[in-house]
Amino acid sequence: SSGINAEYGWAGGMYGKKLWLSPDLANIIGYNFMSRSSVVKEMWKVIKQRGLQDPKNKRYMIIESDMMPVFKLKRVHTFGMMKYLSSHMIEEDGFFRYGKLYPDYCPEDNGESPTGS
Repeated sequence: SSGINAEYGWAGGMYGKKLWLSPDLANIIGYNFMSRSSVVKEMWKVIKQRGLQDPKNKRYMIIESDMMPVFKLKRVHTFGMMKYLSSHMIEEDGFFRYGKLYPDYCPEDNGESPTGS
């Protein structure tokens, strides 16, 4: 085994590296950690499942109340969502700095992680 998760790609590098997600982003996606590319895939699933594409211009998504802590706007261009998401993804070595921001949050594997480990 190469150590790469086929669906969520813990391949390393900028887009495949496993990152801790903020509690706000984890609340939307349902995972505590994930690669950057997988976060975008999961966000697209959420957008489609909840019907959040703006019917007037499908390049935009309508932000629901549970998403406001991440996006801070009522309407966001879908192809620019990474600029909002990136500040909610923390590398493992940055966890202790992150823990000071959210002292009650401990991103442990709660059985919902993609790898289950």
